[in-house]
Amino acid sequence: SKVRVEHASAVRNLREHGVYGDMMTVGSRGVRTSWQMLLQAGASARERLVAAAARQWNVPVAECAAANSKVTHKPSGRSLDYGALAAAAARIKLDREPEIRKPDQFKLIGQRLPRVDTPLKINGEARFAIDIQIPDMVYAAIVACPVFGGKLGSVDATPAMGRRGVQAVVKLDNAVAVIADRFWRAKETLALLEPVWEVGAAGKTDSAQFAKLYRDTLNGPMVNARDDGNVESAFGKGGKIVEATYEAPYLAHATMEPLNATVHLHDGMLEVWIGSQTPMNTIRQAAAASGLPPGRIVVHNCFLGGGFGRRTANDEMRQAILIAKQVGKPVKLVWTREEDMTHDRYRPQAAVRMKAALSAEGMPAAFDARIAVGSILRSVGISKVENGIEAQAVEGIVNIPYAIPAVRVGCMLKHTHVPVMFWRSVGSSQNAFFVESFIDELAHTAGKDPYQFRRTLLASRSDFLGVLDTIAQKSDWGKPLGAGRGRGIAIHECFGSIIGQVAEVTVN
Repeated sequence: SKVRVEHASAVRNLREHGVYGDMMTVGSRGVRTSWQMLLQAGASARERLVAAAARQWNVPVAECAAANSKVTHKPSGRSLDYGALAAAAARIKLDREPEIRKPDQFKLIGQRLPRVDTPLKINGEARFAIDIQIPDMVYAAIVACPVFGGKLGSVDATPAMGRRGVQAVVKLDNAVAVIADRFWRAKETLALLEPVWEVGAAGKTDSAQFAKLYRDTLNGPMVNARDDGNVESAFGKGGKIVEATYEAPYLAHATMEPLNATVHLHDGMLEVWIGSQTPMNTIRQAAAASGLPPGRIVVHNCFLGGGFGRRTANDEMRQAILIAKQVGKPVKLVWTREEDMTHDRYRPQAAVRMKAALSAEGMPAAFDARIAVGSILRSVGISKVENGIEAQAVEGIVNIPYAIPAVRVGCMLKHTHVPVMFWRSVGSSQNAFFVESFIDELAHTAGKDPYQFRRTLLASRSDFLGVLDTIAQKSDWGKPLGAGRGRGIAIHECFGSIIGQVAEVTVN
């Protein structure tokens, strides 16, 4: 109740060679990679506060203890608040960092505690990047080439001339922007322009073509991601064979807050106000766009209205910097929802074919999966993909938890001109859907209850059974439902957490 949270300073982290670590909230590991560092910071502060108090009272450190916002001298009962000791504690030099608390000493971890940011987001105090306003700021609305990789050929700026509040039309290599004193005026004027785009061969592609590409890939060679047991032998023994093909489209991040950035170039420096999941990477990207050294860039990180992986690339910031260099004023660039949806870096498109052989008892004796999926690493510029496999391409399939004697997983990475990127839960986003849908197909073919079917296949996994049994119990699984109603069940492991869901569906 007495803690106020601030965004850590990326500038300080740069200046002090990573004092805050990598400063990333990506891959569902923001807490996983920082909790021990935070425990260490707490232990270090606690020891310094105690040492400062002991020095002030001229008593042994062992006679002092820190708790409940104050340091107490146990023999005399004297106490000092942390605030009164903070300046002196900051000057204390420890011979070594203290040990962090062991789990049996935790006071807060494991408790249900209210989030400190919730009240701010309810009452409007939280400042998102889209809320930022600075003196002399102008607004920019932008439209980029509708085909990825395309360029701006030409644009006639005449329709923008003389319109109220409009100050400039700015041309970038693949986009055109209108600058005005209000965002609405910039946006409405932008709609009057008719840019000519140079789209190249990519302009002739379409969704149907991509869908065929991915489906056809399933018939070609694959790189083995897993090959346990003898799948071909199991299929050759007869029994019921079940086969299904699933597809997933490109998927936009669709964050609640559209992408936006405010930038100010002044006095040989660049200030950026943005919501970033990777502020250190934001500094590097800003340096590349501005030509300034990283030490001349200040990133003011803000609350972000949804990230899901999208707020790591900072495309909007790069555009804002390039515009500001031309107009010579602080610029606030806001993407419209249309721009956000058509220029995302999407979840990869994928197609998968799954095949299983059921034994006489109706349980799977062999499982074979072939997946064609877009390469995230190639799309973000990491050209080397070890052995033709990306972990995120096969996660959730290659580690299928079900006890099946023979399992084979093949993968073929695809790469088109459409940029793809990490999306919330990454490969598990589509792969959980693929696997769990297919397990339902198998249960249906075997005439078995989907919950009990999974339970049998997970008999050796007490961790999975704990989740599966809990959601079955909480959802009243097995109790009759009325006409037109049904339940579905699914379970999956993602980033070290096991997730289960029951959906109750009514059709009218």
